[in-house]
Amino acid sequence: MPTAVVTGGSGFLGSHVCDRLIKEGISVICIDNLLTGSIDNIAHLQGNPEFTFINHDVTDISVLLLMLTIFFTSLLQPVRSIISSFRLKPLKSVLLVH
Repeated sequence: MPTAVVTGGSGFLGSHVCDRLIKEGISVICIDNLLTGSIDNIAHLQGNPEFTFINHDVTDISVLLLMLTIFFTSLLQPVRSIISSFRLKPLKSVLLVH
């Protein structure tokens, strides 16, 4: 299944983009720092196995490193397992330090 990364996905427009992508059969990784967006906009997606929310500021260089790591690692394994490994090993992951 294809995977899309939506930055600003908890905002009004971004949340609708997430909805549409999931309806089209595309897994979504939503990255947002909730500065102007709201978790309420994506609350209905939280239980969906094809949706992953990462509370992070995309202006932080670690997000760029995360995206590059996901891209190159996804050549070897599914994206879901990459995201899970970052969540399970937060101290060993330099990419998601918050």
